[in-house]
Amino acid sequence: MYNKRWVNEMKKKPYHIAFIFFFIDLISKQVITKFMKVNESVDVISNFFSLNYVQNTGAAWSILKNERLLLLIVTVIVLFLIHKYLNKENLLPSEEYAFGIIIGGILGN
Repeated sequence: MYNKRWVNEMKKKPYHIAFIFFFIDLISKQVITKFMKVNESVDVISNFFSLNYVQNTGAAWSILKNERLLLLIVTVIVLFLIHKYLNKENLLPSEEYAFGIIIGGILGN
C-alpha cells in the first residue's frame, strides 16, 4: 500500500523546480537588462556560449509580435493542461525536472 501524503508531495516536486527556475530566469533577465545594452553580445565561453541581449514582444522568433492577450491566453491554457497531466500521471524523476523547467520558463516569460 502507498502513502497518500508521499504521493501528494511527489506531485509538488515539478512546482518546486519551476519556482527555482522562475527566479533564476527573473534574476538573469534583471542582470542582463542592468549591465548590457540591447543587441549587445558577451562571450561567456569563447566560440561556445555567448549572451545576446535582444528584446522580443512576441513568442519564439517574434511569432505573434505584440499579441500579448493571445499569448497570455495560450500560456494559461498550456499551464492548465500541464497541471492536469502532472496530477494524472506518475512521472519519472527526469520528467519531473523537465516539466519543472518548462513551467518555470513559461512563467518567466
